[in-house]
Amino acid sequence: MGLVRDRSVPAPRRAGSSIDSLDSADRRDAVRGMPHTPEAAIALADHLETEADASVRQLILTTLAARQTPEIVRALLPFLASDDAALRTAVAETLAAMPDAVASEIPGLMSSPDHDVRIMTVMLLGQLPHPDVTGWLCVAANEDPHPNVVGCALSELVRLGPAPFVEVFQVATKRFPDDPFIAFVAGAIREEQSA
Repeated sequence: MGLVRDRSVPAPRRAGSSIDSLDSADRRDAVRGMPHTPEAAIALADHLETEADASVRQLILTTLAARQTPEIVRALLPFLASDDAALRTAVAETLAAMPDAVASEIPGLMSSPDHDVRIMTVMLLGQLPHPDVTGWLCVAANEDPHPNVVGCALSELVRLGPAPFVEVFQVATKRFPDDPFIAFVAGAIREEQSA
């Protein structure tokens, strides 16, 4: 008589095999069991596109953030342009946890032809613990051609403390004199300065 496998113990899975057909608990187990190789990390990042369960997504992102390699950053960057707002936000938060690995990608992101990607990048900068954040935000506020990107950069600069950035706000209001959000933020800064 042949051996009967104990069904309470999951069968071993080959690295790189599809996990789409598993239930969410088994998908979480599969993520935990993925080897620590660049190929496995890229496979995890690729799976984000089809993963619908928020807990599995979060585990994938947490796992990737712990590895912090340039390859993982590059695999995650396309998700900043995703139509899925929750995924975009979660990926931005994950990238913010990898400041050294993501820093070299910021200039390219800030010059993306897609203004939504530039907005997500500015939001990422607001969370990124990196010494160049202020400079990147000032460049976005002073030079970006889209008012929504500029407004987002001004919002992040306000959180850093408006006093050193008064000139940046003045430049933004001259560049976009009819934009109500930029006018609102700049007006709030002027009031704070005169108080």
